Amino acid sequence: MSTVWMNELSWVDYQARMANDKPPILLPVGALEQHGPHLPLGTDGLLSAAVAADAAARVGGLVAPTLSYGYKSQPKCGGGQHFCGTTSVDAATLIGSVRDAVREFARHGVTKLVILNGHYENQWFLIEGIDLGLRDVGPGARLEVMRLEYWDFMTPETLAHVFTDGFPGFALEHAAVLETSMMLHYPRRWCGSI
Repeated sequence: MSTVWMNELSWVDYQARMANDKPPILLPVGALEQHGPHLPLGTDGLLSAAVAADAAARVGGLVAPTLSYGYKSQPKCGGGQHFCGTTSVDAATLIGSVRDAVREFARHGVTKLVILNGHYENQWFLIEGIDLGLRDVGPGARLEVMRLEYWDFMTPETLAHVFTDGFPGFALEHAAVLETSMMLHYPRRWCGSI
C-alpha cells in the first residue's frame, strides 16, 4: 500500500522507509476553533494536513498525524475562547508537544522535518518548541527543521487576482475567502486520514 500518511504504515514499513528512503516528514499543526457557521472547527488542522499531503506526494515524504490543538484563539484574529467548540492549549503545552515531536523524529532517524502551521497564533510557540527540541538532540544530530505557514505561499499576484479591490489582510481572512476556498479545493480524501 502506497500512502503519504505515516499513521497508515506499520512500524516495520515506517522503519524500512526511514532506512531506505529517508523521506522528509511533514508535521501539520492546527487548532480547534470556530471558523464561522460554514467551516468545521478543525479547519486549521485539516488545511495544514491537506497541504502537507499534497507536498509529501510530490517529494516522496510522509505526513505525521496532525497536532490538532493550537494556542489560544484570539478575538483580534476572528476567534476567541467564547465560541463553543474552541478548544485551546496553553503555550507551554504546545511548546512541549513540538519539542517532544522534534526529539522523537530525530530518534527515528529523520533528517528533514517540516512543521506546517495552519493557525496564526501558533507561530512563536512552534519556533520555541523547535529550538528546544534541537537543543535536546544536540549539535551532532543530522535533523534539519523548517517551520512555515501555508499562507506564506499566497503570492501578491495571486492575491491581486482574487481580490481585485485589494487584499483586506490576513487578520480579516479568518474563515473568509482563502480558508473557505481551500476547504472547497481539497477533496475529502486528503482530510479522511486525519
